[in-house]
Amino acid sequence: ADILITAITNGSLINQELISFLKANSVCLGVSFDGPPEITALGRSTEGNTLKVMENIDLLIKNGVLFELSVTVGKHNYKNLLENVKWLKKRFSGFLKS
Repeated sequence: ADILITAITNGSLINQELISFLKANSVCLGVSFDGPPEITALGRSTEGNTLKVMENIDLLIKNGVLFELSVTVGKHNYKNLLENVKWLKKRFSGFLKS
């Protein structure tokens, strides 16, 4: 039987080498991203990388890599979860399923 393997990342280290590996081995990439950059930044220990992660997600899309977004629910975003999900769908529209 076929099995879907998913690797999980915060998205900061996505590069062409990783993209080539994922595509060649049919591995899905789970990227943790909680909503708009200012919300995602609140849940991260690495300051200032949320815009880079967005660029990296765009790189996944451009290269046709199978990926999913994972929203970590915490104090920084639980009150606005619906709005954050809507933002993600709008920002990455054309790729994410509704």
